[in-house]
Amino acid sequence: MRTKYSIALVNKQWHSCVLRYLYETIWISRSSQAKVLAKTLASQGMEWKPRCGHHIRHLHIDTPFFDRCPLLALYIILQHSPFLVVFMDHQSVGWSTVFELLTRPGNRIRQLLWTSYDERPFHLDILSPLLSQPILLEYLEISSSVPNTATTHPDMTRPIYIILPHLRTLKVTLDNATLSVLTAWDLPSLTHLSIISADFSYAGHGFQAFLERHGVKIIQLELGYGLSHANYHLNDPHPLGREISTRMAEWCPHLKQFICDPDLDHGWQPPNWIPGHLFLHSHPTLTLIGLRDFDQCLHVSSPTSLSDNLSSVLEQVCSLLAPEAFPNLRFFQAMVKFWSSVRQICGSRGVWLEDHAGVNITRNSLKLWVRGHNKLG
Repeated sequence: MRTKYSIALVNKQWHSCVLRYLYETIWISRSSQAKVLAKTLASQGMEWKPRCGHHIRHLHIDTPFFDRCPLLALYIILQHSPFLVVFMDHQSVGWSTVFELLTRPGNRIRQLLWTSYDERPFHLDILSPLLSQPILLEYLEISSSVPNTATTHPDMTRPIYIILPHLRTLKVTLDNATLSVLTAWDLPSLTHLSIISADFSYAGHGFQAFLERHGVKIIQLELGYGLSHANYHLNDPHPLGREISTRMAEWCPHLKQFICDPDLDHGWQPPNWIPGHLFLHSHPTLTLIGLRDFDQCLHVSSPTSLSDNLSSVLEQVCSLLAPEAFPNLRFFQAMVKFWSSVRQICGSRGVWLEDHAGVNITRNSLKLWVRGHNKLG
């Protein structure tokens, strides 16, 4: 950034060329930074063409609790950023003010990440005012740090009709009740779906209802455990698990890519066989399977635990690669950042990276991993 700033000071011609790179992405970590930016944007008269705010595409605000972003400064920044595409706020300002500004006519927001930290039904009084406006949103990520909010808010399960005609990717980390609310949304362009849940809440009716309504369009599905791996199979037999696994191909007939976590707590039912995933035993059109967060099986306290984990993952991989389960499977991706880093280090040293059989692992071997890892953002 200092280099860009120095180049911009050379002359007026260079300044106009570098301006877009200086203002394209804005990070605000202190209230003073917001004040300076707001003052700069507000001081530019109509003779400035183009004005600095026209170059702002990404705005990230993450200020400490006792040094929050001033509301007036935020208002000025957003008013002077007509081409803003990505807006992220980490509880730096009040949500009501943010949505009052974002719901103004003509906003160009295409990516939205929202995390709810309280029990307030977010879809009733937070997201609805924004999403009910004409919007070009293509990527939406919703998460909640308060599970089972439906027990404290009866209105939580009341569906609200929202149409997002351009939304292609939806990533949710929510409880089952909230997922059932999203079923009523009109998502004609949805093709990529990611559901992350530490308590396997997507085993409920909300998960089933959502796929029944929107699954026909989905080509990539990700099912993950979230930050903590739940020992769920041994405690709850999943009353809907069998029905979901048998009807997944019916709900998602065009599914091409499936991404899941390694399952270290298999319930051996039936004996001597482990399904590739609890909710996807087979699928006729699947061409790619990705196994993410494989590193978690290495975080153990004893060699015995490591051996058990690796054995479970190996059994899961064997089931995922069974030809009768996924007859059209062409690619299997181990989505592990660790080996990508090792390959880069070896490449910088000119060292060959090989497996135990002496087969070289090249850059091309990891291209599919990178492509699949970036699909869901």
